[in-house]
Amino acid sequence: MFSLQNKTIILFGGSGLIGSALKPALEEAGAVVLAPTRGEVDITPTATNPGWDFTPCQRSLREYIGRIADDRRIDGVVNAIWPRDASTLGKFGHHTHNFIVYQESRRMMREHGGSIVCFGSVYGKIKPDPEMYEGTEYEGSIDERMKYAEAKRMYHEEVQEYYAKEAAPQQVRINVVAPGGIFNGHSERFRKQYEERVPMGRMGRVEDVTGAVVFLLSDASSYITGNVIFVDGGFVL
Repeated sequence: MFSLQNKTIILFGGSGLIGSALKPALEEAGAVVLAPTRGEVDITPTATNPGWDFTPCQRSLREYIGRIADDRRIDGVVNAIWPRDASTLGKFGHHTHNFIVYQESRRMMREHGGSIVCFGSVYGKIKPDPEMYEGTEYEGSIDERMKYAEAKRMYHEEVQEYYAKEAAPQQVRINVVAPGGIFNGHSERFRKQYEERVPMGRMGRVEDVTGAVVFLLSDASSYITGNVIFVDGGFVL
């Protein structure tokens, strides 16, 4: 039931911290994983196309799907992309690429159903705490984190109030994995201040996230859609 045997999964954003751990985790569960590079399909907004124009991103994604979907069935899509530079961090660039991944993935799986897993954040539910960043490498970054939080909050709502309802009659499920802080060489001070706010007393590990994604792609979650799964050690409680 928790196996991904005989399933083909497209993984967007496979080179990031979480994405690079997802590919081997999905393969270990039995999936065939297609992880296109940005050269193969570019759905990340840029400074010259910050998210208002859907066409270039959508064309790139459709061309990629057209190349791979003729001879294979796609059972799931994972969107682990998040534009980080200042020119694209706003909510519109984020929403553009999430929307086209959802739209084209649903189109691709509408005949046989499937699962779409996207990424949110604990900050889609609670606001960043400036005190947690004081004296750390992230001090002074609160404005960018508030933009991030607003984009994620709106995306959580979009999935729950619109995307999941629209796709459900076609047996296409869409859920959001919302991680807390994942340790990635953070300073001792930041780690301590963060962990003081986590009921389980530690930062997350990439393996904590990959397990949730495997579950949402598997048949074990076949009646679950429109949910935001917080993988955060209780941070949002």
